[in-house]
Amino acid sequence: MAKILIVDDHAVNRESLAAVLREAGHEVVAATDAASGFDRAREARPDLIISDILMPSGDGYEFVRSLRRDALLSHVPVIFYTAHFNAREALTLARACGVRCVLTKPSTPENIRQTVQAVLAGEDVGAPSGEASEAQYLRLVTSKLAETAEELEWTSSRLMALIDMCLQLSEEREPADLVKAFSRAMRDLVAARHSVVALWEPGQPSTSHVAVSGLSEEAAAAVEAGLTSPTPIPVPLSARGPMRRTGPVSDADDLGLPWTYPPVGAMLVVPVRSGTRQYGWVCATSRISGDAFSADDEQLLSTFASYLGRVFENHCLIAEASQRSRQLELEVARRAASQWRAELQCAVANALAGAGTLAEAAPQMLQAICTKGGFALAELWEIDEAEGRLVPVSAWHDNVPGIAPFLEITRTFAFRRGQGLPGRVWSAQVPVWVADLSTEPTFLRAESAAAAGLKCGMGFPVIVRGQISGVLCVFGPAGRPPDADLITLFEAVGGQVGQFIERRRQEQRLVRLSRIHAILVQMGAIIGSDDCRTGLFQRVCRIAVEDGGFVGAEVFTLTPSGEVTIAAAARAGGPDTPLGAGTEQIVRDVFAGAEPVIDNRRGLSPSREGALAAFPLAHGGRVRAVLVLQADATGLFAGAELMVVRQMAADVSLALDALESRMAARFGAAAGVV
Repeated sequence: MAKILIVDDHAVNRESLAAVLREAGHEVVAATDAASGFDRAREARPDLIISDILMPSGDGYEFVRSLRRDALLSHVPVIFYTAHFNAREALTLARACGVRCVLTKPSTPENIRQTVQAVLAGEDVGAPSGEASEAQYLRLVTSKLAETAEELEWTSSRLMALIDMCLQLSEEREPADLVKAFSRAMRDLVAARHSVVALWEPGQPSTSHVAVSGLSEEAAAAVEAGLTSPTPIPVPLSARGPMRRTGPVSDADDLGLPWTYPPVGAMLVVPVRSGTRQYGWVCATSRISGDAFSADDEQLLSTFASYLGRVFENHCLIAEASQRSRQLELEVARRAASQWRAELQCAVANALAGAGTLAEAAPQMLQAICTKGGFALAELWEIDEAEGRLVPVSAWHDNVPGIAPFLEITRTFAFRRGQGLPGRVWSAQVPVWVADLSTEPTFLRAESAAAAGLKCGMGFPVIVRGQISGVLCVFGPAGRPPDADLITLFEAVGGQVGQFIERRRQEQRLVRLSRIHAILVQMGAIIGSDDCRTGLFQRVCRIAVEDGGFVGAEVFTLTPSGEVTIAAAARAGGPDTPLGAGTEQIVRDVFAGAEPVIDNRRGLSPSREGALAAFPLAHGGRVRAVLVLQADATGLFAGAELMVVRQMAADVSLALDALESRMAARFGAAAGVV
């Protein structure tokens, strides 16, 4: 039996034809296009070649010409195997290149076997060449009825092919696949050597979809690049109606196509429209028969292009609807994010507005941050500059199992600058995001955090007047990549907390200044009103506590033997018991140096913060007593407050001078009487 080469780009056609031939006992080899078919023929040396006419790269005519030019293959008989509606063009092409026979698709297995056997045997199977072919053709057209029947059959076959092609196009979902399928089908429909499809999406001239059929991949890519480059739209697109060209072969660029396109003989351009909108054009060139494209070709391709316009319009509408849907989703997400961010900031503002101190506001504020931001635990730290460490202010957590060890370790830690997550924020003075706490080497509480199910954390600074004064940290139960919007939000929250701290500081400062000024008013009233130093000192201590708001005031004196004694004392909210525990050395230093001693970090007890100041009360250039004032707020004795308190001590010294002068005058008068 014979070795037969099948050249067809349609896998179904190849397999069905190969099955028939193998059943007949023949050996079958196959190729998918003209180029690979030629290589396969040289390799396999077949006894017969069955070739399609229209293939993605090249066509049957060029393929047969290549075979005839090759000394080893020029004798091999060839059968054209093509669609029924292209039979006329196939006959013409067969005459031109010496092909033995033309089989039409579909053909019965028996017809295929008989035709193959006859060609292999060298029999005359009606090869359409010479006078016999012409006589056969004349006999076919002698009858008007037979001619009409043939025309109807031919037209019907093309329409059936058109319907089948439309069904194929309807299955394509992507524009790129759509134009490729159309370009390939268009060549079959009008029997063209080459075809081009170019579509542009409305309002987006840079978004083009181009496909070329009938050229090699490299040549097709060059043509597609020429049509998609940012140059003026090619001339064929400007056609508002179908355009047919006949005439001599011309360069492609003379006809409005890229210069890389093959020379053009016959040409058919049809716009792709839907309703009143034009999306692009389709172009078929160089009919395989060498004839011009007919009016029937134009009408058929126009119908096909109209269907392409509808399908492409649907794609554009779906794409536009999808884009609007995505924009709407993004807008909804943006508004939802804006809403919860506004809710979070509002909740923080409400917590701060209803509190007198940061410690009072912190629990409600931290709860709002966790519930609104999706975190499990939040903690607030305040910077102790004197001690160089971070002091815990408050913490809030959701019902997190195993959180107790983490909180206990947190209370025992004294984070310093650069140490742990809070210390890193303090050092960098910018937000720090840790997406995975278990892999962060600087996170000192990793073990207890893992036990509590805390996976990620973030810390951000609390800024007061451009300086960091605290750190707020949040922790979540799941790994969370850095979120720029969330970081910006928490920076704003840190600013809110900083504004609250500054506002409270200013309010407290105004209260302190008003109280200290009240002391000065009272000091002016006591000058010259007391008859003994003890009474004067006692009134000064009571004025400092009751009018000035100090938590304690006491006056110390020295005995002739140099011992420190308390001359008077007063304390807020309790009996006038001495506050002098631990202050004796400070008093001695003031007596010795005659200069005030200020300690703005001295607490009332180890668990209570505060400040202490000791001022000399001088008379006649000598320190007669020391006034000690104690406040329940750190940093009180500084700036304007310190100046006013100094003035208060000067007024007491003046009152002491006046008292000593009166006492001396009374003593002198009494001595004169005696």
